[in-house]
Amino acid sequence: MSNMQKTLLTLFLLGSTFASGQGQVRKTLISYSWTYGGAVHGTIQVPPGYIAETKNYKEGIITYLRYSDSSYIVLQHGGMYRVPMFQGSDYLISRTDERFDRIVRMGSLKTSKKVWREDNLKKLPSPRGNLQPLSDLFPPNIAYDNVANDSTELFNEALNSFVWNTKS
Repeated sequence: MSNMQKTLLTLFLLGSTFASGQGQVRKTLISYSWTYGGAVHGTIQVPPGYIAETKNYKEGIITYLRYSDSSYIVLQHGGMYRVPMFQGSDYLISRTDERFDRIVRMGSLKTSKKVWREDNLKKLPSPRGNLQPLSDLFPPNIAYDNVANDSTELFNEALNSFVWNTKS
């Protein structure tokens, strides 16, 4: 490889590193189908590289998608669960948005420069006279926590992509 080719390759690699405009390679999201007990509770586009852990707590399920940098996404569906999930003096709220399908709370962690976000989905309207399936009575709650500021946009895209499967 000539010096000119090495220089061009180096410039190309440097250019792709800064392609996102923030000094990092743009990560893509991958599809995650949130299933438990044969039912699909929802789908979400998430950053790759997670380890998934799902627990049944009798009245519902909770799934954690944990990343090596200690950030994580949490998906909760069922009753008898504390909402909002992120409470206490460590969770500083910077903003709350009311959307047609969910309430979104965002903030930072008191003990670090990392951020969190929690989306509490709203109960679906039921046509008059129709009974809702039990799974529709308790809307899912989704969140991320312990996320570095330079990954916030990616994790926001993930939470915004969540689709609740109401046919489970």
